Amino acid sequence: MNCFLLFFAITVVFFFVVIFQKPSMDKENILLILTFGAVEFFGYYIRSVAAIGDMYILGTKLFFFADCFISYAFFLYFINFCKMKVRKWLNFALFALAAVVAIGVSTFDKHTLMYKSFDVVTTNGSMIIDFEPGILFYIFSYLPSVFLICYFVILFIAHKKEFSLKRKKQVQILFLIPTFSLIAYFISLFVDMAVANYINATSLFAGIVTLFLLSMFGDIYDSANIVEQEAYKGLDSALIVFTSDGKYKGANPFARTMFPSLANLATSDKIPSACADVLSSLLSGETTEYSWDGKTYESIVRDTEGGCKALWLYDVTSARENVAILENYQKDLENEVEAKTKHIKNLQEQVMISMADIIEGRDNNTGGHVKRTSAIVKLLADAMLRDNYPGANEQLLHAVITTAPLHDLGKITIPDSILLKPGKFTDEEFEIMKSHSERGADLVVTVLDGVETPAIIHVTESIARSHHEKWNGTGYPEKLAGEDIPLAARIMAIADVYDALVSKRCYKDAMTFEKANSIMEESFGSHFDPSLKKYFDECLPTIESFYLQ
Repeated sequence: MNCFLLFFAITVVFFFVVIFQKPSMDKENILLILTFGAVEFFGYYIRSVAAIGDMYILGTKLFFFADCFISYAFFLYFINFCKMKVRKWLNFALFALAAVVAIGVSTFDKHTLMYKSFDVVTTNGSMIIDFEPGILFYIFSYLPSVFLICYFVILFIAHKKEFSLKRKKQVQILFLIPTFSLIAYFISLFVDMAVANYINATSLFAGIVTLFLLSMFGDIYDSANIVEQEAYKGLDSALIVFTSDGKYKGANPFARTMFPSLANLATSDKIPSACADVLSSLLSGETTEYSWDGKTYESIVRDTEGGCKALWLYDVTSARENVAILENYQKDLENEVEAKTKHIKNLQEQVMISMADIIEGRDNNTGGHVKRTSAIVKLLADAMLRDNYPGANEQLLHAVITTAPLHDLGKITIPDSILLKPGKFTDEEFEIMKSHSERGADLVVTVLDGVETPAIIHVTESIARSHHEKWNGTGYPEKLAGEDIPLAARIMAIADVYDALVSKRCYKDAMTFEKANSIMEESFGSHFDPSLKKYFDECLPTIESFYLQ
């Protein structure tokens, strides 16, 4: 009873420890062993308190069933700990053997394979089964021997692997656990049942010893797995695992070649003085490079499970040489791209100016209008940029300066009879003339699509469509008002009107600066955006000097 409760408590504690971390394969196998052990003890407990034969038979079934699988669970644990791989067919065969025997012995009351005949009797106050053995009884009795042979083979192969001396001792200790249980099991076959009842204590002993090993050396399993998983086999990289206090935990073969003094170290040994300073500096991050065999290795330190630290040294010699080559290539490429980009921008601007010249060539009433308005727009945009005008960034104002020459692109669609008319337009002619703003916007989208960026096209279209809109909403073509008028069009409107006032046309003389300036001053707030007045006033002396040239 006490043994059962103790074993059950150990299983529960270990289960909760495992589920709150990422368990290794070793811990999973230990949990499997403890689980079957708990089932076995539970069956033993039922037998010990049974008052009737049926209850005793139920406990015996549980005991037999778990006992078959404990040997297989130890086999899985032993294989994984020794870092060995078993062929699938052999693993399946052993599992099938354990499963078939477990099912057979746990249903012994349904057939005669286990017992040809049996009866539950009471002897010295304890229930036992009086039986005549069947063939399955002998298979069940010698099943542990099959696994014992497997353990011997595993141990023999494991000793030939490149384990540290300390690791090999751990393998030997683990071998004692199933061996001790097996010896005790065979003894129980030839002693009195009252003595045999104590044999279950051997399973408890096995579980306790396994847990002891886990607490002492369990982090080795995890760190060893980390070494194998992260060593990147086949690469010239070194991986060394340390405890939190800087002691040795494991290393891959390349690391032991790089630091020969690590080759004979056992787990938890101190780092030899021959390489202690170097490794300590790399582990702390004071040094991030290490030169060995004419090559440069860079270090990375990572935290691992179990509070360990993994130091990874990887070869960066070729990579750094390639970086130097790439940097030079990148610099040459950037210069070439910059030159070609500048050339493309110049071509785009030249195309726009050429298109504006074509328009101006048809309209002999506005000679030089495109160049003059573009110059005024640039002066205003530069002043706004210096003042950090709200909503105006460098990209927008640059686009306004670049695309200003196309503001009258729609005039190319106006008939010569109207466009070249020397006198005043009739109402009908004026309506046709006003259509140049919408037509120009449509042309911009068609002509520049695929040639310019969407941002440039949007600004150009806004200028062409809305440069005749007025702040008070009386302009055309859409009678927009206030800030509904795009900022680019509001800037263009100032330059367009001012040039029309001070320039000579075939139907009027040039207006004096004083009169033109007076009209412009009065128009801010009605025709023009009042927030742009200060920039016009700031640029006015420069604008006037431009017209005097």
